[in-house]
Amino acid sequence: ALENQWTPLNQSPCILEVLEEFNSPYLGFCYDAGHAHLTECGEADPEKSVVPYFWNLNNMPVYWEKDIIGIFKKWVVNCHFHSNGGWQDQHLLPDPGSDTMPWDHIMDVLADAPRLQCIQSEVKIDDSITPEILRNAFRKISPLLEV
Repeated sequence: ALENQWTPLNQSPCILEVLEEFNSPYLGFCYDAGHAHLTECGEADPEKSVVPYFWNLNNMPVYWEKDIIGIFKKWVVNCHFHSNGGWQDQHLLPDPGSDTMPWDHIMDVLADAPRLQCIQSEVKIDDSITPEILRNAFRKISPLLEV
């Protein structure tokens, strides 16, 4: 599975080109919710965003994304779920209502994703996050998740 990130080779047009060229049941897309949030929100304040750094290294203008989950719906086979404030890749607990992630939209799209097989937590775990806290955070995202 090819995963969205925030670098020039992992922008939607590049990933789409590969998926369409090979058009194989053995190749899919790994939707990383936190990475998507960085590339979809960072344009609002590029000075705070981690995204431009990687593009500037390559002397390229930043490609800001729009609705990555919608673009890749038919190819999504796996998801990495974690949250961030839209500027840094912090791998925080999902917290609908408090964080800025579009969880309702993400889950609405995934409900009809024909190839979805797996949703994984990519939350950075520390001593304050117990399995129960993690499970409850994911249950808040959507009743569609069976944890």
